Amino acid sequence: MRGFLKWCLDRGYIAEMPVIKDPPARSTGTTACDKVRVDLNNDRAAKLIAALPACSERTHYPVRDLILFIWETALRRKTVQRLRCPEHWQPGSTTLRIADDIDKARFGREVELSEVAQALLTLHCDGTGLIWGSFDCRAALRNAARDGGCFIEQEVQHLSLHDLRHGALTELASVSPNLPGIAHIGGHKRVDTATKYVHSNREQTRAVLNARPGIPVIIPVTDPKLADLNHVADVLTVGNHNASEDGGIGRRAGFRFQCP
Repeated sequence: MRGFLKWCLDRGYIAEMPVIKDPPARSTGTTACDKVRVDLNNDRAAKLIAALPACSERTHYPVRDLILFIWETALRRKTVQRLRCPEHWQPGSTTLRIADDIDKARFGREVELSEVAQALLTLHCDGTGLIWGSFDCRAALRNAARDGGCFIEQEVQHLSLHDLRHGALTELASVSPNLPGIAHIGGHKRVDTATKYVHSNREQTRAVLNARPGIPVIIPVTDPKLADLNHVADVLTVGNHNASEDGGIGRRAGFRFQCP
């Protein structure tokens, strides 16, 4: 609308630009409150999935298996709900064929499946047609988060299937630095887009520091607080450097501390 009115204004069809109020947040499909991202790792996801009911009470929808499948594949919820057999997966296949029309980014691609994901598809693929279909998992997800005992109430209120996607992609990034591969799995045409799903933690930071090569620089120690360097060397020695046999010399990331 704004673009059309600007076009009219530029050509003299209207005298001035009318004031158009922004629509309320709910009408644009966004939440009215700020979304809190819930961090999920393998341990928290396992407790959450274990606390889920196998099926919903009223419709007997396989809630637990759907959420486990999203965790295993890191695919978008709507993409998973639109998967069909045999268009996107055939029994016995080890890959999913994601078509443009079921992907938010219209990124057609083949995605390798884990053994767990293959087993779930085999279990729920009944002939032809939709494999999973649509189901509102929010209530079951949040009840399981409370029962799992590892989420605070604020996290319970904001937990969604998208958090499982975030967590799964983060777990992939923690075991592999292959961002192009992670972007392909997640359905991102641009590799840099996938970095927003990669969240650092203390263990990843330590792994980066441990992998950093050292340089042979000798730093004389004059501060008496650092006179005893054996303890410092024990705590801060990087894995690819050997602690010095000399009690007065320790190493941190390749730097050698020498007592005067």
